Amino acid sequence: MECFYIVNHVRTALICCETARRTYKKYIMGSNLPVKSSCFEIILMVIFLILFLFIRILDTWHFDVLTSKSILCIGLIYFYYRSVFVYLPISPTLGPMLVKMKYMVRIDFLTFLRMFIVFMAAGGITINAIIYPYYPLNSELMKRVFLRAFFGLFVTGILLQLFNN
Repeated sequence: MECFYIVNHVRTALICCETARRTYKKYIMGSNLPVKSSCFEIILMVIFLILFLFIRILDTWHFDVLTSKSILCIGLIYFYYRSVFVYLPISPTLGPMLVKMKYMVRIDFLTFLRMFIVFMAAGGITINAIIYPYYPLNSELMKRVFLRAFFGLFVTGILLQLFNN
């Protein structure tokens, strides 16, 4: 498994280097294309690479399991979205539809996140209140409510049962 982490880290580092090279080339050539979004993307990749290196490969930062899984899930979402917006516009069928989706996401994504957070909090509180009716109201309860709903995006019901034990 350690070999998989190293290969994944090297692959992500190569993607980051290629993105930095393209961004630098755009900047030097004086292109009219925006460079700020590419710089932000490079910064996110470098942060993910550092966290992945210290949490998974070197195992020097000893976070609890939930914190390290949360960091890796956020990185997974980012790289999935990145690959969708990099590779799908090439397709003549899906390309125009993806451009429309990108505009829709830019406009409506914050509204969707606000609605999702409300439903995520309500669902997490309800499920936790039903399963553990006498659990004390403290910061640990808020952490459990958020993590149950957050990991619900990534795992199946069987893994949620293991999470509860």
